[in-house]
Amino acid sequence: MNWLTWFRDLGQLGANTMEAASTHNLVGLFLDKMGWSEYARNWTFKIMEQPIGGWVCPVSVPDDIRILLKPTTNLNQLAILLHELGHAMYHTLNTASGLGKLWTDVENETSAIITEHIGLEIMLTSQELALVRELRLLETVRCAISFQFEDDLNQQPECAEALYHHHYGRLLPVEDPTVWALDSFRSIDPVYIHNYVLGAITAEHVLADLRKQFGEDYLAWGAQLSKWRFVHTR
Repeated sequence: MNWLTWFRDLGQLGANTMEAASTHNLVGLFLDKMGWSEYARNWTFKIMEQPIGGWVCPVSVPDDIRILLKPTTNLNQLAILLHELGHAMYHTLNTASGLGKLWTDVENETSAIITEHIGLEIMLTSQELALVRELRLLETVRCAISFQFEDDLNQQPECAEALYHHHYGRLLPVEDPTVWALDSFRSIDPVYIHNYVLGAITAEHVLADLRKQFGEDYLAWGAQLSKWRFVHTR
């Protein structure tokens, strides 16, 4: 993996091992491992080739949760699938009323990233996991740089362009439109990526805590998360 061929490489990472995988089967397998199958009864899936990533739309919380995904043809797409399932779980377990049904981005993304990290750990072979850990490290670097940009931008909003060049230029030439056009999510919405960084930090601690308490009992992991990490605290 390298920055100049990042997006091309993402689509090929683990493609040979994932080519015969069914997205619906992978969803079912993960939910069964975590004991979460009952929560999916109000989820609707749409599998399409067009979207770059994935998206969860909570039409009516928790009664109508809609999930848009690409076919799971590589390890990166599996990570996206698991990430979106984390969003779906977060909304499904929201039993609040009125304004309590609203959510914060930090809570929502943290839940999604915890699910993504856990799912990759329990569903992949050691060889696949080694590839994904490299991907996760590089992705975290990209997010951390965006986080630093956001933090500085909040302090010096009048210096947006200079700060953008300073931070993003540490990876690739900012002037190269063929690279940054594909990364428009970070460029267009530069005050959101910190949620992913906080989520990644939290996920590592959660994963370590679950292993320490329950070993490899994934049903216990699922039970603990559903009553603890995904509970809305407001």
